[in-house]
Amino acid sequence: MSLLAKLRDLIPCSVLRRDVVVDVDGLLGMYSGVFTESGIHFKLHAEVEIWKQKWLLANSDGNSAVPVTCTEALQESEKDCFPTVYNVPLILLSLPVSVA
Repeated sequence: MSLLAKLRDLIPCSVLRRDVVVDVDGLLGMYSGVFTESGIHFKLHAEVEIWKQKWLLANSDGNSAVPVTCTEALQESEKDCFPTVYNVPLILLSLPVSVA
């Protein structure tokens, strides 16, 4: 799976797809320089699960718009609640176009 695909899987519209599995281990391996704090593996796994539940719940009521772009995902990411997940749209938005 490509770098872009691994990062894109955390955008809420992707999280809602049943066939998408977020590769947390792959993200941590690629960005070990960014995610350096102790216990980050468990923290990111937990954040991703809560992130998924947040968007599944928001989508179930039909009244909430689910972000489909990195910019929208970043605007909807609560940095205090999802400090590690918040970094993923930042990484995606900062990638050069030739890499993305």
